[in-house]
This record gives sequence, structure tokens and C-alpha cells, in this order.
Amino acid sequence: MRASRLFPRHVPSTIPTGVSSRCVSGVVPGLYNAPDNWMTTCIKSEMVLLERIVFDPAFPLLKVAERYRLLADSPFDEMPIDAIRLNIVNLTPTLLSTLAVGILVPIVNYIVPSGYDGVLNSLYTRFTPTAAGTALQDGSGQLVWHIIINNHLALGYNNITIQQGDSGSLGAVTHGGGIRIKANDNITIAVVVNAAGIATLDPNGIILGAMQGWIYPNR
Repeated sequence: MRASRLFPRHVPSTIPTGVSSRCVSGVVPGLYNAPDNWMTTCIKSEMVLLERIVFDPAFPLLKVAERYRLLADSPFDEMPIDAIRLNIVNLTPTLLSTLAVGILVPIVNYIVPSGYDGVLNSLYTRFTPTAAGTALQDGSGQLVWHIIINNHLALGYNNITIQQGDSGSLGAVTHGGGIRIKANDNITIAVVVNAAGIATLDPNGIILGAMQGWIYPNR
């Protein structure tokens, strides 16, 4: 929690008499507010220090298992040797039998096992019509994919209106950022079809979703 949420925005103009200089040396005037007493002054100092630590570029490594802290790259940027690759793929039977207008329908689901954290760095979203059927026009909004983590839309990974990924090279890359995931996270790729999609897309086409990445021990 940011310290600025703890106190009202009023800062005493003077430090209380008798307060140790060690407690107040890190206080930034005007940043936080607290009643004028030695305890809250010390709290302000500690919260300033905490924010400096949190915003340090090295801070994310403090949240991973000790075995990874001396690596040149963090375990969510470079796949460690004890990681497990993920390649989770699923599809709908057919468009017509699966979807209704405006209904969010899960395509693929994965639950991160206890004791592991990880990263998803490759997604696959595609509609595959039959040979004579009408294909999806990317960006039309007829089909919209969403990534859902623990019943919340993943920031930046919702309202996906284009087909992503290449089935010819389907599989996670071993380097690069993505969506960080934690133990017991429930991750779903879901899709919504609009009225135009139901009316024009091949009713016998199938909708695919896939997620790739890796998981690694978190302790």
C-alpha cells in the first residue's frame, strides 16, 4: 500500500521535539501527512524508504525464489533450466453449436499449480472456417477474444479483435516478457461473437485458443 493512502494530506511544519534524527532523516516534506507525534513521523520515514525500495529496478527479483536471484536474467524473462514449458491448446466444436450473441464462452483454461509462478509470452487466437465457409475479417469485431485471470480481464489482453499466432510455429519462446502468473491463478481465454458474426461467419468453423510460456518453482 502506498504511504500516501495512510494519512490525510497535511504535514506538520516542524518535527516534534525529541524525535530521533534517524527516524526523520528520510521524511520528504509535503509528501505524506500524519498527526504531529514521534510514531507517525517514524512511519512516514519508513514508508519513504519502502517506496524507494519498491521502485528500484532490482525489486522484482526480491519476490522470486532465492535460487534465481543471482541469475543474469529473472526467471520470468529467461526460462530457467528447472522450468516447465506450457503449451495449452483447445478449440470449440463449431461456431454455431457453441456461441450465442454477446455471451462470453471459455475456449481454453489453465490453473497454475501450487508452488509455481510463471509467465505467458505467446497467445494464439484464431477462427478456422471450412473450405467453402466465410472467414473472419480481422478487426471486424465479429469475434472478440479476452484473457481472464481469476475472473478479472487481463490489462491489455482484452478486446482482442485480430487473430494472433502462427500454428506453423506454435510453442512458447524461451526468452521475452509477457503476462506474469502466480500459483493457483485461474487463466482462461474466452471469446464473444456479435450478431454480425453469427449471421456471416461459417457456422461450421471452429474457434481456437492457446497459451504458451513456462512455470518455475517459487521457493
